[in-house]
Amino acid sequence: MLNLMAKDIKLLFGGKSSPKQTAIRALGGFFGLVLLLMIETYVYREILSKLSVYPNAPRAFTTLFLFILSILMMLFCLFQSEKLFYDEQDKADTSSLPISPTKRIASKLILLFAIQYVVGLALEYPIFLSFGMLARKMIFFYFLGLLYPFFAFFFEAGIAMALSYPYHLLRCFLKDRPLIQFVLAALVLGLLSFAYGWVLNVFTSLLSGVGINAILTDANLSRLVSARAYLVVSCYLVDMLYYASRSAFLFYALFAALSFLLGFFALLLSSSKVSSSPQRKWKKKELSYRPHSLFYALLKKEFLLLFRDGDNLFSYSGLLLVQPYLCYAVVSSLNAVFSNGNVAYYFVSFPGLATYIDCFAILCFLSCVSGAGMNYFSREKQGVRLVKTIPVSEKEQLLAKWLPGFACSLLSYLATLIFIGASKVLRATPLLFVAFSGLLFLLGESFLCLREEMGKKIGGAESHLLSGLYSYGLPIACLGLAVLLSFLRVPSSWIYASQFLLIALAALPESLSFLFRSSKIWMKMEVAS
Repeated sequence: MLNLMAKDIKLLFGGKSSPKQTAIRALGGFFGLVLLLMIETYVYREILSKLSVYPNAPRAFTTLFLFILSILMMLFCLFQSEKLFYDEQDKADTSSLPISPTKRIASKLILLFAIQYVVGLALEYPIFLSFGMLARKMIFFYFLGLLYPFFAFFFEAGIAMALSYPYHLLRCFLKDRPLIQFVLAALVLGLLSFAYGWVLNVFTSLLSGVGINAILTDANLSRLVSARAYLVVSCYLVDMLYYASRSAFLFYALFAALSFLLGFFALLLSSSKVSSSPQRKWKKKELSYRPHSLFYALLKKEFLLLFRDGDNLFSYSGLLLVQPYLCYAVVSSLNAVFSNGNVAYYFVSFPGLATYIDCFAILCFLSCVSGAGMNYFSREKQGVRLVKTIPVSEKEQLLAKWLPGFACSLLSYLATLIFIGASKVLRATPLLFVAFSGLLFLLGESFLCLREEMGKKIGGAESHLLSGLYSYGLPIACLGLAVLLSFLRVPSSWIYASQFLLIALAALPESLSFLFRSSKIWMKMEVAS
């Protein structure tokens, strides 16, 4: 059993990354989780403290908050269970071993419960702490909070397991249909972006103290209290653990048992069906190609790698579409925070700081979105072995590698600036600054990433230290320079010029060096073992 669980842990969290990269990724995930918990706790406490005068509103709001977290936990459980129970390589590895189906499923369920409990405890226990401190609960209440993820698991996992096989079939269906994949990814990212913008608006309203009363009206709170009964099973768990209602346990047990049994039997039937039946071969459409020049073919190949690869849909190509709205939402929220309330008072010694932070946020968006599409040679995987054998000069091949990603990132960035300029959340001078500095920044980042991709050694660990310092360190350095000069009361035009000069000093030497030395770097590039 322990060996099976160790294998499943490697299946879920293992990868081809080096231990150093894994440690860095884990550290980044930890700090991201801490930041998320801080924001979650702050939003919950601030809103709950304003609802104490409304009857039944704290109970309804707590139920709604936990219901939203429950939906997120269901989605997380859905992704984990689909990978655990329907992974093709895992089935091939264990099919020839003397392992009973009962033991195989039991090990996966135990691991799924452990993961769900740990993640649920991290997300939901701060809500218990905040509620207990505001309501001045006894110490026994805080021990009850440890049981909430345990009780919630059976309902959430049941729904997730029941949907895991349809989700698996959907993934198989979409595997050879890139256009449908792209449309669905764009829709999902669009919905998530609007949800993110709404949450960000609530958060900034709490920080600035402006606009939150327009949300917490008597009519809205009355609707929330009325709708609370439909937020199963969160409403029963809140009554049971927060308010010690014994009758709520019966309703919870009924819904949780039905959900878990439904999911478990659906999992048994689908798992046995997949195991006993031959692997379904999804029909592939016949593709016809017209003869074109080699350079055109290379460009087309790069665009296909960028937009037809499912790994890029949510990390690059889909984000290109939603980047304008995300930037607008963040910049408008930052303006609201720094122009109202206590935050504006505390930063009065730094004139124009809000605008410099807006520029910093836009450059960070540009860096994150464009950087996801700059794995020039890595995305080809084994196909990279052919780059030195085809009859195309290195200049044309490098241009075909570099141009699609740079052009798509630049077009998305220009659309972002047009959207921000049309919405008037940024004045003309800083808008021109981020336009020209962003172009220089993107140019330097693309050439630096291309140089790193060409400098990889076969069998060696990947190193992205320089590109990481450039992508994240340079915007931070620009912001730090702006803060210092703003404190010294330097005119804003000189501050923009200083930031632009700093970006130019970092981007232009790297770009020119690569252009003059690209042939030598190409000759030293290793492409096959």
